[in-house]
Amino acid sequence: MRAPPPTIRSDWTALTEALHPVTSFRRVSASPPSIALDLSTTDAGDKKALDALKACSSDSRFRMDPTDPTKPAKLFWNATGATLSDNFKEIANELSNLRIVG
Repeated sequence: MRAPPPTIRSDWTALTEALHPVTSFRRVSASPPSIALDLSTTDAGDKKALDALKACSSDSRFRMDPTDPTKPAKLFWNATGATLSDNFKEIANELSNLRIVG
């Protein structure tokens, strides 16, 4: 007998719980990039998701925020199908600048 499918929760508690491992990962000086796909900045639900993903993304060590040059840019991209390839190139560029220190 198959188990029933998991229940999908409509509140943001599920997203918060899902992002908890990411925020824990960041505490050990890791730099996870975050990428969203085709989320609208005008839709209230999408805006909440964008804010949550941006909040859990790390700061760039190399790029500055274009809207506030005194702050580092976030390792976050809200991609579309047309920009996805370029966004992954930007992520690769960020990762290529990292060094492992042991």
